[in-house]
Amino acid sequence: FAYPTVLTEDWEITLLSSLITLTPGTVVVHVSDDAKTLYVHAIDISDVEEAVASIRDSFEKAILEVSKS
Repeated sequence: FAYPTVLTEDWEITLLSSLITLTPGTVVVHVSDDAKTLYVHAIDISDVEEAVASIRDSFEKAILEVSKS
């Protein structure tokens, strides 16, 4: 599935990609040229919107909080 991100810094996108890949059954297979979309391969996912919301509300939210400090 495609995961749209609001992150802009290379380190933020790298960290998000790493955290997604560390989640069992998921791997980031590509980052778009403009770095606004991560393409994620996930095994046995029933609801893409739920997966996107889970990443946004956990990993991405935490990275945004750290980057604001």
